[in-house]
Amino acid sequence: MLIPYAHLAPADGRCQFVRVAGTALLTALLFGCGSGGKSTTGASSYESSATLLAVRFPDPNDVNSEPETSPPQTASLVQSVEFTFSGNPDPNRINATVIPILDASNLPVSGTFEVAGSVVTFTPSLPVRPVGTTVNGQLDNGGAGLLFNQGYTIRLGPASFSFVRSVAPTLRASFPDALDSGGIFIRFRTLPTPTADAFRGVAATTPQLVDVDPVDGSSGISPNLFSDPDQLFPAPQRFQLSFDGPLNPATTNLNDTVFQLVDLDDNGLPLGIDLRLLENETDRALVEITPSGILPFGHMLALQYDAELQGLAQSGTPAGGPVVATTFTVATAPSGTIADAFVEDFDDNSREEGDIDQIGAGNLPADWNVNHSSILQAALEFDGDGALGRFLPAQPASGQTNVVILDTTSQTFPLLDGSTPDAKPNTVVIGGVFNFTDIDIPDGVSLQPAGSNPLVITATGSVRIAGDIVVRGDNGSSEFAYDSAITSIPGGASVAGGGRGGDAHPVAFFPADTINYLTLVTPQWAETGFGIDPVDGVMKRIGGTGAQSGILDVPVSGKYATDHEWGTCDEFRSGNSNCKIAGGGGGSHFREGLTPKDTSGNVMNGIANVLPDGTGKWIIRTDTTCLAGTPGAHPFADDGTTTNDYFGKLGQLKRLIGGQGGGGGGTLADAYYCGKWCELDSDTTNDNCCGPFDGFVNNNTRAASVGDSRGGGGGGGGGAFLLQALGAITLEATALIDAVGGNGGGGEGIACSYCGGGGGGGAGGMVILQSSTSVTVKQNAVIDVRRGFGDDASPDNDYLDCGNSGSGTAGDGGDGGNGLIQLQVPSGNIATVTFPGTTDTNGSIRPPSSWIDPTNTLAPVEFTPISVAISTWADFGRVIKRAPSNTNPVFSFSGLNGSGFVATDSAGNVLSPSTTDIVCGYLGQIDPGSKTYLKGEEPRADFIPLNATIKVEFQGADSIVDGSKEVDPASLTAWSSNVAIANGRQFLRWRITFDTTADNSQLSIHTRLPAVESIQVRAEF
Repeated sequence: MLIPYAHLAPADGRCQFVRVAGTALLTALLFGCGSGGKSTTGASSYESSATLLAVRFPDPNDVNSEPETSPPQTASLVQSVEFTFSGNPDPNRINATVIPILDASNLPVSGTFEVAGSVVTFTPSLPVRPVGTTVNGQLDNGGAGLLFNQGYTIRLGPASFSFVRSVAPTLRASFPDALDSGGIFIRFRTLPTPTADAFRGVAATTPQLVDVDPVDGSSGISPNLFSDPDQLFPAPQRFQLSFDGPLNPATTNLNDTVFQLVDLDDNGLPLGIDLRLLENETDRALVEITPSGILPFGHMLALQYDAELQGLAQSGTPAGGPVVATTFTVATAPSGTIADAFVEDFDDNSREEGDIDQIGAGNLPADWNVNHSSILQAALEFDGDGALGRFLPAQPASGQTNVVILDTTSQTFPLLDGSTPDAKPNTVVIGGVFNFTDIDIPDGVSLQPAGSNPLVITATGSVRIAGDIVVRGDNGSSEFAYDSAITSIPGGASVAGGGRGGDAHPVAFFPADTINYLTLVTPQWAETGFGIDPVDGVMKRIGGTGAQSGILDVPVSGKYATDHEWGTCDEFRSGNSNCKIAGGGGGSHFREGLTPKDTSGNVMNGIANVLPDGTGKWIIRTDTTCLAGTPGAHPFADDGTTTNDYFGKLGQLKRLIGGQGGGGGGTLADAYYCGKWCELDSDTTNDNCCGPFDGFVNNNTRAASVGDSRGGGGGGGGGAFLLQALGAITLEATALIDAVGGNGGGGEGIACSYCGGGGGGGAGGMVILQSSTSVTVKQNAVIDVRRGFGDDASPDNDYLDCGNSGSGTAGDGGDGGNGLIQLQVPSGNIATVTFPGTTDTNGSIRPPSSWIDPTNTLAPVEFTPISVAISTWADFGRVIKRAPSNTNPVFSFSGLNGSGFVATDSAGNVLSPSTTDIVCGYLGQIDPGSKTYLKGEEPRADFIPLNATIKVEFQGADSIVDGSKEVDPASLTAWSSNVAIANGRQFLRWRITFDTTADNSQLSIHTRLPAVESIQVRAEF
């Protein structure tokens, strides 16, 4: 017998749970346990104002390194905050507006406020699912109010909450608020990654059961048929267990071993269930259990959980043995045959098979409930509409080049050169997607995009390219001057989704608001290269990092001189060339960029470095290392497999992304030896030692940066180019698609980085050619996405000597990563590429390793006429045990011909639609101009366009263990158009295949797409 709990109000006014013996239900006697701010105060009066006395961060499990009066820096995701006042606030006035606890975006943290007399406690929302790392590498906080590795702020005072008359002086002194002298401003931070302490911010108590549904001893419980068309049973039943505290949502704690639904009339056989943590709060947790299949008629079942069920702050795997929560009896089946039907009306996606690999290579997932349409429709991924007409640049005279510019930011048509004769006047295309019909780019024409968006060209017809398409990144600039560090060295530009290279020696002044040669200071770092963030599509500094600025020191008795001096006032470095300042890192794309390395593969650091101290002076570090640049952030999430490392609906890369820019080379702080640096060290004999030999000297002292040796700029990344055509794509022998990454520039020393660090190379770009017909790359045509190279530093001590340079010299910039090429055609075909050679430099595909999926098996073109939908498994549970044995359930389906296609007449009308178990139709086509249906293309019910077919197939399977909801892979039947193949099986699923060119027509933007409104499989047992 259950012993539930009831809310009672003790003398102190706080709500608590106490045992109430003999009661059958949980009773909420809310004596003073009010609403509003989840108050737990009694009937005490409320003050109009009070003093904030204390702020505390409760730490019941002693996991924070700070005392409870200090903001934690590695707080759990359920860290509460407690505010103590000198009076009692009105609970109805407490909310996130008056006591703002904000995230990094200044948005309120979700959670609850609890008022208990003069104490207000904020508790962030508790998690309802497991925490960890998702397949794309993101941290999942399980739905908690706080996120991992995030900072949070609390601002409270008279200016934010009128109830706060004042704040205790000790609090104001500890947490001063620059915006409110009478208030406080507190920062705290959460754990950087998931650990065992992620939820240790609440008391580690074992949850106790307080309520169940259905109650113990219930009978006539629904067996959970799918639709019960004869209405023989009560509505389907879900089971709920309520506990008096939060549960740990880890899969080790919430699974079908810890919670079980067992058949007491079948030797305690566990039945298949699905679990969901519906609610998780400081004083309540609600677990919902849903039977996976149909329950055994007339059997007594027990719902049980493990005695060692873990609370939120606890951890481990429960192994204490089962505790029965409730027992109940399933309704008895009437004599005779019971009818049921597994119905799908596509009003949500819960029954859509999520494993896209099961639809078959070369097929598309059909559009299931797209935009909440409650429709299943054949998919067509091609988005071009041919609105710009033909693209036909004129062929120039022999030996001349005709450059055609398409601005991916905003381009007005028709083009003035006459290459777009069909475009309507004053047509403006924004965003870089250009929709043509047929395309012919002759030899001598160079198509070059402007703007930062990727270049996307679609063709409803065919494409022929004999000229050039150039989306390459520019080289980084080199330092050709000497001791004139008054401007930055630009990184290489990039267009069409490639990242700009990082600048070397970004200009910096101190104080920052002064702009004067005499206030120039050495930048701490060269600039990081840019690249498109694959998550949000925004261009960010995520390319190769710039190298850190630094100075060189002469070893003295095996150590570096403590005064950081060369020993004379000679600004120019001579000798000891192996101590050059480091180069920038290479940008990344499909391949990761490189870090500057020596011939042994070691990262090449410079020697020592200088850091600003925030007061206008500088700290000279004595650890003798200067950080080299590092490779850019890799755009592909690491999910442990390379089989989906490609662009497309089924691949990991969801955006068009060019190569990242390389990082700038580091600055050598030569000016230290004859500039303001000398005034900042402890040696007074070297002050004012520079003569008045140029315009940058003031009182015999130069600006702190003018004499520096600047590094080289990073190379720009190659751009992104996508060409989609419903017709054939042909690259003639003279064709070139150039998406090479730019090279890094050289630091001071005439482009060979003798003093300053070399710029990192930009990554190669992305070239994707997609055709629903064919792709042909003729001999001598070239698609090039090779990396840009980091600048090779001078290998010896000779100024101006760039000879014998090679990778591995101190001061080198890192190389960029190679780009990505995809040549996609329909499944079963491959692109035709005629190779004149197989090396990186003389092959048609450069480099060959960048051609992803050359066999066209992983990622065939997505605008294919075949699209497929598969249902999840329908679990008929214990129906398989209903007499006569091994015959139940028996399935039926009507409306198909002998080959499994929906039966229609010669005009496409569905035969006998009233008795057909699949409801089909045609959604019509809308004129984009008038927004009305095209004549003859209006929607039609019970109709399949003559160009298309809809095929339905079925598959059956058994459970891997008796009673389980797990399908035994070894038991799967073949797919069949006869649903009887699943008779007697516990599991059934269907597959719908759309073919929109079944009449052998050419796929086009006007191809009619059929749709399905609903489907049902009938069952008897």
